[in-house]
Amino acid sequence: MVNEDMLETEKALRRLMMISGMIRLFLIAFACLLSVLLVVKIGAAVAALSAESSNGIFQAVAKIVLIVITDGIGIVCLLIGSSVFAALKKGDEPFSRRQSRVIRIAALLLLIDVLLSTLGAVGLPWFAQYGQATVGILPSSGETTLIPINAGEIVIAGILLGLSVIFDYARILQKLSDETL
Repeated sequence: MVNEDMLETEKALRRLMMISGMIRLFLIAFACLLSVLLVVKIGAAVAALSAESSNGIFQAVAKIVLIVITDGIGIVCLLIGSSVFAALKKGDEPFSRRQSRVIRIAALLLLIDVLLSTLGAVGLPWFAQYGQATVGILPSSGETTLIPINAGEIVIAGILLGLSVIFDYARILQKLSDETL
């Protein structure tokens, strides 16, 4: 019976390591794709910057900076996710303090991205991003300006924050279990 449990545990660990490796590669590939798209966006924005008048240069530069920051946050979150799966692929403990901290950092970065995107849309109306799960606020009934709030990122950040707390709890339970044995 003990031998069967050990074999089942080893099989599950191998499966976890294999799937973690595949997810890690996918996240790295997606981060690379987003990096290429960011370079293309920056190139297009810089090309448009040369056509701007002198009083529109501030808005164009602000647009480039916001694009770099918000897209950079997305790329960093993907790389953080790949580091979590890289640790799992190596066989590290899934419920470690490091994993919990890294997941919490990704959640906070997503919340910062939501805040920057919302503030950018208020101050720079052309910054509104489309194709996201957004909810909007109309500043007044007479205006048609919509302030987008990325609800999808808020939900993902909440889930990641919850996962980091669950990982902390699981780490404590694992420690107690190890001490009991």
